[in-house]
Amino acid sequence: MSKNYFISTHTLYFKVLIPLIINLIKRGEEVIIENGLKDLIPYSPDRFSKKPTQSNQINLSSLSYVAEIIDLKSEFDLVKHKIKFKLFIFPQENDLLFCTTKNINLVRKYKNKVKDIIVLGYQHMPVVLKFKGHVSKSLKNKRVDEVFINNNHFSGRHKFTKVILDKDINDYGYVNFLNLDRIYNISAEKLEKDSVLIFHPGGYRNLITPPGASKEKSYVAQLEFIKKFCFPVVESGQIAIIKTHPLFAKYHSKVDLISILDELIIEDERYKNVIVTDESFWKYAKSSYLVVSFGSSSLYELFSAKIPNLVVSSFYNDERSDKFTMFESIFIKDYEEYLHLVKNKKSKDLDDLTSKVYQAYSSLHDGKAVHHIVEGL
Repeated sequence: MSKNYFISTHTLYFKVLIPLIINLIKRGEEVIIENGLKDLIPYSPDRFSKKPTQSNQINLSSLSYVAEIIDLKSEFDLVKHKIKFKLFIFPQENDLLFCTTKNINLVRKYKNKVKDIIVLGYQHMPVVLKFKGHVSKSLKNKRVDEVFINNNHFSGRHKFTKVILDKDINDYGYVNFLNLDRIYNISAEKLEKDSVLIFHPGGYRNLITPPGASKEKSYVAQLEFIKKFCFPVVESGQIAIIKTHPLFAKYHSKVDLISILDELIIEDERYKNVIVTDESFWKYAKSSYLVVSFGSSSLYELFSAKIPNLVVSSFYNDERSDKFTMFESIFIKDYEEYLHLVKNKKSKDLDDLTSKVYQAYSSLHDGKAVHHIVEGL
């Protein structure tokens, strides 16, 4: 019987791998995950709070954490006991090997040892790539090619062709991010008031605070952050929702933010209309008229879930937002513009390039991404 091997160098890459793992196990297939860390310590993002980008713990505990943040915890719990972890893997010619676009270079060495290597899209690449086989013709999309393959500012900025048309890739197709199947039919949260969803940047990479900032400096900086982005919302009688980062820096967790909010509520009770959540944000994204990002690739997940009503802020800090300057209509440089959007309870109309990119991503959202992958195995 052939085996299905999974390789990943980062905890969060499993966002797009877990839905497939669940499906394969339900089908009675064997799943083996390379566990280079062989870490028996229960996973917590706190362990990597000093360097969240280095969260490389791969074990049952870390996968359970990821399953929870993509709202697949109950499904994962039913099959997790069947997953095998091995420090070293030795796949054979009839086996399949899976990874994300982040780990293509790592799996090249297995090209001639397995039946096929299947690469799943992550972060900003809604693709499936095969080293040997072919993808279904239904996953070919000339309209999406115009955005990802053809020469334009967007494809050039992200260098998509370097990955998709890599010399070792035999064929490619377009598939939505697998973790978004879950939210295809999810309903918007019914709130009593209009709302704005704000993605907390996480507290590292010089966003809000520099790496290694003390608790005092982190709290002061986040207090100012909440005042700047949340107060205009609650002052207008609306609800501000802060989504914490899944890999937050030290002193930037949900507990920390709630502690800061408690102090602000003493000053002004309107801050009671600020919600802090570390759970799945999609119900809020679908109900909010404005979603505020600071340069996160979650922008592409939002597009892929047919949510265009977002803005990327650079007036607060342009450490990561500069890569989105091409999206003129949603890239905001001026705080006054943010205040205008909040006051008038509106998002922005999309310019031509942003609209084409949005249409390319959103056209793939059919709730059947996992099915498309499994069907082509």
